[in-house]
Amino acid sequence: MKKRRFYSGKKKAHTTKNQVVVYRRPGDGRPVIAAVPASREGRVHDKKLSDEARMTTPRGIKRSVDTGYQGTVMETPRKKPKCKQLTLEQKQANRAFSSKRVKVEHGAGAMKRYAIAGQRWRNPRKTRTIIIKNAAGLANWAAA
Repeated sequence: MKKRRFYSGKKKAHTTKNQVVVYRRPGDGRPVIAAVPASREGRVHDKKLSDEARMTTPRGIKRSVDTGYQGTVMETPRKKPKCKQLTLEQKQANRAFSSKRVKVEHGAGAMKRYAIAGQRWRNPRKTRTIIIKNAAGLANWAAA
């Protein structure tokens, strides 16, 4: 079943996933999309995508990601423990973490300004990676 590979139980639809590496430009802090690995089927977990992509980071650069990457060496926000609450310090740390990451999220969202990257995919799957990379290039060009 070729279609079954792309079925995401979470989204209840046939989906594909793309990860993007975004950094804040030194000086003005604008987001720059640095890398877009190949598209994958939607049922693959974010952490597994990251492990398989084998992207490296220069020394001294912290990799901050969302809670989908728990259990990695990357910096993630603190999740609320089951049947407990986060302490005030943990909530403040999460808020500070989110305020640093918001620029990165804006960079990833800039790609979605181009309808082909943000809406339902109606093209052949094999062309998805190159189209998403082009949308990333356009987002970088528009932000320059």
